[in-house]
Amino acid sequence: MAASVWSQGEFACFSIKDCGCVPCFLPNYCGFPCIMGSALSQIKGYKEEGQCMKCGVLSCLCGFCVLCTERGEVGRHYGIPTDACGNCCCTCCCPLCVYYQLINEIMVREKLTWDCCALKPDEEKA
Repeated sequence: MAASVWSQGEFACFSIKDCGCVPCFLPNYCGFPCIMGSALSQIKGYKEEGQCMKCGVLSCLCGFCVLCTERGEVGRHYGIPTDACGNCCCTCCCPLCVYYQLINEIMVREKLTWDCCALKPDEEKA
């Protein structure tokens, strides 16, 4: 089986599924822990309740560590080759780009779309 690749590169912030960068700025700026928790719950099978708080607390303590770790987890989940050094370098260079890369990857592969401060199934593509 061939290795998979990221749907978008690390610096594809302006080609986010269903919105581009500007319309998604406010929900992501105000609710990024909830959006990240919602996205991760889609692939890890968690109940969504509590993921917002967990991602918020962890992001405040060490957002860099959260993004590095989750980039590896998302990569493994979808069969995308990643390594700790590469994840840390990408996150160190542009953490916001890595955040959008993770959200976009999950949205594209799980057929999700934006909700207020979460992600939901895209009824048009389900």
